[in-house]
Amino acid sequence: MPDANQLALATALTRRAGQLCIGLEQGVADIYEQVTPVTAELLRWWFGDDACQSRAFNFHPGQ
Repeated sequence: MPDANQLALATALTRRAGQLCIGLEQGVADIYEQVTPVTAELLRWWFGDDACQSRAFNFHPGQ
């Protein structure tokens, strides 16, 4: 079993990604400013109401 210190980087990255993605579903997340326009458009589509309602499930949060 890994020591908690070995997971410090993963924990920090997860926390930072979570912060950047606040508002993703509303199309106002900070991450939109840090990705290419194409990626931003894909994220807005993927997390938009229509796409979310058409899926029976979403990806695991770690993905």
